[in-house]
Formats: sequence, structure tokens, C-alpha cells
Amino acid sequence: MDCFKIFNLMQEMQGKEIQKSQQAVTACQDAMLVYTQQSFPEQWALAQSILGNTYSQLNHINEAIACYRSALTIYLSTTNPLNCLRIGRNFGKVAFLAKRWHEAIEGYNLAIEAVETSRSWATSESRRQEISAEAFHIYHNMVQACINAGQLEKALETVERSRAKRLVDLMASNDLYQSDEIAPNVKELLQKFDIAIDTSIRTFGTIVETLHATSLHK
Repeated sequence: MDCFKIFNLMQEMQGKEIQKSQQAVTACQDAMLVYTQQSFPEQWALAQSILGNTYSQLNHINEAIACYRSALTIYLSTTNPLNCLRIGRNFGKVAFLAKRWHEAIEGYNLAIEAVETSRSWATSESRRQEISAEAFHIYHNMVQACINAGQLEKALETVERSRAKRLVDLMASNDLYQSDEIAPNVKELLQKFDIAIDTSIRTFGTIVETLHATSLHK
């Protein structure tokens, strides 16, 4: 089969029913025989990403995570933040749903790095606001994964990191809010981001209090 037909078929099949997903695995594997990492790194990484999504649909978690990791060796947060964000988010979500907290942290951490690169590259404050709004659940799930993994210092670091960035956004965007330059749907997402930060802080505080009380009774 022509290499471009393989690639198109691979993209068309992702997200379809299980039988089609199994066919997509074969299509991805065929595509990577043509689009090798050495000759076509971007296409190879995209194939790995699609293969990871397909394995996720088939509930093959180990294989999905391995594919996401491979894709992220090409799609770096510093050079291709949009794809790094997309794949890191999928990586984190798959591991989070499987309650594999350390791997969820790995995926979400890469996604957060990509968010921060994207924000630094944005040419307007309104675009930075959009990026933050779209990423609110990544910070929230990262904090929860850290708590579940017992990495309380990492959880606190993430909370403070997200809260500091939100404070900077609020200071910089005051005029935007007043002039209605931020779209209503973005404002709604930003409100959810604020709620997620507050929820994370309360959850973290409750856990710290519980651990402190437990240590006093030992």
C-alpha cells in the first residue's frame, strides 16, 4: 500500500469501534515501516501518538504508555509544545484513569511544561488566557495524582505553580475583562480553573491536617 494511503487510513481509523481500532494498530505499524524515526521523525511520532490512542481504546495500557513515551522523544515541550501538550495530556489521562499515579505524574508534568512554553510563545494576553483556561484540568489532575502517589511536596509545588500563574494572569488581564476582549467560553473555563485551584488547595490542606493528627497519635 502507498505510504500516504497507510498514513491516511491510520488517521481515519482512530476513534472508531474496537474492530476498526485493531485494524488501526496494523495500519500504524505498517506506517512506521515507511515513516521511520530516522527518516521521518515527525510522522513517526504522530504514528506513535495515534497508536497510543488506539491502544488506550483497546485498554492496552502498557502499550499505550510506551507509544506516548516514544512520541514525546520527538515532540518536546521546548520545540513542539502543542503536540507535546496533546500527547502528554493523553498520557497522563490514560495513566490517571488506570490509577497508575507515577506515570500519570510523568505525563501531566510534560503537558504542564508544554503549557508554560505555549504561554511564553503567545503573542497576546488573550491567547495566554485561553491556553491557561484549556489546561485547568491538567493541573488539577496532576495535584490529585501527586497526592495519591504520596508526593505531597510535588502536589504543593504544582498548586503554588498554578496559583502563581493565575495571579499573574489576573493582574495582566484586568483590562481585558473590562473591555470584554476575553470570550465568554474562555471566561467560563478560567472560572473552572480558579475552582480547580481552590479545590486542590482544600484537598491538600485536609490531607496535611490528617497526616499531622496521625503523627500526634503515634
